[in-house]
Amino acid sequence: MLLAVALLSLAMAPLCAAQKNKIKLKKTPFSLQEIPNQKVEVHDVPDVLASQKCENFAWAADVEAVLRKQNIPLDQHFWADKIYGGALCLPSAGSFHSLKKHIDGDYVLPDGRHVHLEASYLKKTPNQTDQLLLPLTQQRPILLYWRDHAYLLVGAHWNDFVYPTGQRDVQITQLTLVDPYEQGKTRIVEFDPTKQDLSELGGIFEVQATVIDKDPWKAPERPLMISQPPNPKQPNIH
Repeated sequence: MLLAVALLSLAMAPLCAAQKNKIKLKKTPFSLQEIPNQKVEVHDVPDVLASQKCENFAWAADVEAVLRKQNIPLDQHFWADKIYGGALCLPSAGSFHSLKKHIDGDYVLPDGRHVHLEASYLKKTPNQTDQLLLPLTQQRPILLYWRDHAYLLVGAHWNDFVYPTGQRDVQITQLTLVDPYEQGKTRIVEFDPTKQDLSELGGIFEVQATVIDKDPWKAPERPLMISQPPNPKQPNIH
């Protein structure tokens, strides 16, 4: 009887070893490629100082900078008059929905150009990294709220992780902001997600301009900015 048990054990040994090998193969780790220290910066962003240290003028100054980058000369005073009826000092620029309604539409510029402006926004910090990074890669600064104050987002640093399937995971390590209240070097503010509170970040707001050709005999001009929404991508902001 003992001999039979021993022979059975010997017969089962190769099968058990094979099963163990299969299990090991299933648990073999995949290769994850890290591309560290990626960065993007929007160049030649106009320096626009808010004429008053009030949140409605911080917003208006940022919008002026965004539009001047697109060669649209509608300054903060234009928006203050249009939206608030003058140079009122307010603790808030107003809801994004209301601001969008005031901005969206066709305009005739002093040089005779006809343009269409379209605003877009997210009420909270984007949960998709493309919505922060894509405008920057297209040289478009956008408004980003931090501690209820409107900054210009003009740059970012991140680490890129690439899976064997081609899927990418983006880990943002720094955001570069411009404070419309400040001048000189103090205008540049760095937000570090590893050291600062992500819950203090608010929504984003941007304005894009498209030239309208009023002459039907001319070929249509190319738009100043691409107005399609960015492709979604799941972020990993730490």
